[in-house]
Parts: sequence; C-alpha cells; structure tokens
Amino acid sequence: MFRFAFVLAISSAQPWPPCPQRGCLPCPDFSDGRPNCTCLEGYSLNGSSLGGDRVGLEWDTVQGWLGSCQPVICGQVQGPAYAQALQDIPVSRFGDMIQYACNVGYEVEGYGSLGQWQVTFAPSTGPPGVPAQRLVRLRCSAQGTFENLTGQRCVPVCGDGMLVDVDHLPQDDQSEQCDDGNRNTGDGCDGQCHVESGFICVAGSATQPDRCSLANAWAESSIVVSLKGARETNEDEVALATSVVLAEVFQCPQRDVEIREAGH
Repeated sequence: MFRFAFVLAISSAQPWPPCPQRGCLPCPDFSDGRPNCTCLEGYSLNGSSLGGDRVGLEWDTVQGWLGSCQPVICGQVQGPAYAQALQDIPVSRFGDMIQYACNVGYEVEGYGSLGQWQVTFAPSTGPPGVPAQRLVRLRCSAQGTFENLTGQRCVPVCGDGMLVDVDHLPQDDQSEQCDDGNRNTGDGCDGQCHVESGFICVAGSATQPDRCSLANAWAESSIVVSLKGARETNEDEVALATSVVLAEVFQCPQRDVEIREAGH
C-alpha cells in the first residue's frame, strides 16, 4: 500500500494576486453597470443630491471598488399648513414617504378632479381613520427634494358648515368666504361658498355654519381711498385697503365686501 503526503505552504509575505481589471468584482450595493459600476438613481457616494446625474465608483487594482452608494438625503420636510403628520419625521432619504392628514374642515386641494394621484392612491390604501380627500403624501426624490404625490395644500371644504381659516392661501384666493352647510345658490352663500351679492353672512365659525340674510340696504356707489408711502402701491394692496375701510364703515365682516370694479 502506498501513501502520499504533501504540504501546501502559503507565505504570508505573498499577497493574493491583485484584481487587474474593472468588473472582476461584483458591483457594490445600490450600483450596477459592470465593468464601470455607477450608483443607482437616488444614490450617491455621500448621499448628496445629484441633480439626476449618476456617479461612477472609483477602482483600485488591489482593493477593488472603492466607496459605497448611499441614498440621497432630503432632510427635514415642511408640511402643509392646517395638517398633522401621521408619523414621526426623521431625516428623510430617497424613497421615504411622509403622510399628513388635513385638519377637520379641510381637504387636499384638487381632490375630486381627475388627477393621477387619486388613481395611484385609492381610499383603501390610506391610514385607518383618514379619508382619502384629507391625505397628503410627500416622497423624497432622487434630486433631494420632496415631490407631491397628492395635492400640495389643505383647503376648506365648501358646504360642510365649518368656516375655517384661509390665511395660508394667497391674498386673492376666494376660497370659503362663507359656509352655510350646503352648496345651494340663492340663499346668500352660493355653491362655491362665496357670499352672494346683496346678502350678509354672519356667525360662521369652525363650530357653526353661517347665517345669511338680505342686506337691509345696499347700493352701488364710489369711494376714494388715498394711500401714501415711499413706493407705489399695487392693485392688490389698494383692493385690500379699500375692503378694510368699507367693512369698518358698514360694520360688516370684511369677507362680505366685494369690490366689483376699481378706477383710478
């Protein structure tokens, strides 16, 4: 019977052979494109925004691929006014979604139209207890900014009998001048929740609807308002000042004042 014995000797002084060419090692996580590995969309070497450009990884013939691809960071998000976050909001990274619920009396701007977001997010996919019309969804994009998957703002719900604040909307926005609990016309508060000509609506609040009635006296006339300052005023500023003056003169809510024509 013959027996064979051998010894495999490995010298610590001799390193493993270097990897001479790109692509002999698999691409690191969140990268592809061998032999030139690049970070996937939404990832970069330091997590910063890339503006849509993809970054290639450096190659070392001994160490292989250098660095790793990290998700782009969006940072802190500024949520919409009159809404509450539905979860704790840490620093957000690419792909993270943040959800807000508009306060009672508000709904997402544009809900009820044929927007694509309504198809993507059906009511059944929302958090328990939050109707789809009140759900705002934001997602951290590959550009390091938050993109809206739904409407962007929370606006008053017309016809629910709740007159809520609109101070977060543009000055010329006519949303919910009144809310009498319906969307009928001819009763002082029309189907778009605008005060109808010749009516005054009072007592509306977040807890009770407006009561609208015909004005005791109303007439079309003219008024001269003089504004002084270091710069020229624009039409919006003049209109706002005029409505304030008229509301004081006639002792009625400013939202019931309608300026139908202005002259110089």
